[in-house]
Amino acid sequence: PYGIDINGPLLVSLQDQAGLANLTALNETQFARLGASLRIPEPLRNHLRPMFLDYVDRDSLTQLNGAEQADYDALGPANRNMLRPSEFLSILGVRTAADPARWRRVRRALTVDHTVSTFNVNTAGPESLEIMFGMTEPRAASVIRARETAPFTMFSDFIAVSGTTLGPDDEGLYTFPSGRVIYVIRDGRSPWVYQARLTVTPSGLEQPLW
Repeated sequence: PYGIDINGPLLVSLQDQAGLANLTALNETQFARLGASLRIPEPLRNHLRPMFLDYVDRDSLTQLNGAEQADYDALGPANRNMLRPSEFLSILGVRTAADPARWRRVRRALTVDHTVSTFNVNTAGPESLEIMFGMTEPRAASVIRARETAPFTMFSDFIAVSGTTLGPDDEGLYTFPSGRVIYVIRDGRSPWVYQARLTVTPSGLEQPLW
């Protein structure tokens, strides 16, 4: 975090988006880990992925263990891409099942971006590592300590330290930054927090940043 004094204290935090667990790229096992981290009881946690897919797809066909319009009491699934991670709570049953304290912590480890699927083990926090690879907190801490000495340049190095194995979608995992940075601004004089995303486009001569 960076402390800035502009007519009062500001705290600016930066996070490589690729170091966050992208809801649009999680497989069934990773969704179940997310549910376990949020203290969501079974079997709901094991149905999160099909329910997520029904929430974002544009049809009204219910996937196995999913939920469509007829299953919701009022407003049904959005039938469009999620706009922000907090919309995850709008999936049927999630808001009431998730532990609020755990959500406030895990929320910072999530992102939603249907255009990319990369994951950066060099910038991931402990919650992201838990969701993606099922790491315990001590194991995640050892990974973070190791990369502070030297970043991982090969997944074999990451596996040797983490003791994990790659999943079936390991082709979508990389160790480089995504070029998209989540920045959070906290004003020490109020409880409000501003969060946005900065996209680096170095090939754009007129707009190298969005």
